[in-house]
Amino acid sequence: KAAPSMADLWSLFLDIDPREDSLYDAIESVCELEVFEDDIINCMSLYDLVDGITVVDLAGYPSDVQNFVV
Repeated sequence: KAAPSMADLWSLFLDIDPREDSLYDAIESVCELEVFEDDIINCMSLYDLVDGITVVDLAGYPSDVQNFVV
């Protein structure tokens, strides 16, 4: 079974009617800026991602989004 995308997680998060706090703001920013790929066809598994060296280019994103992703 494929892992959920950030858009899927955001939708599930909104379903629980969360309070608007720092976690809410961080996830909303990551989803609005489309930091992560939504199409699972274009994604790799976490196991493949951490097998070796992976560079994620976050240049151009706000520092709070960079910190959240890291």
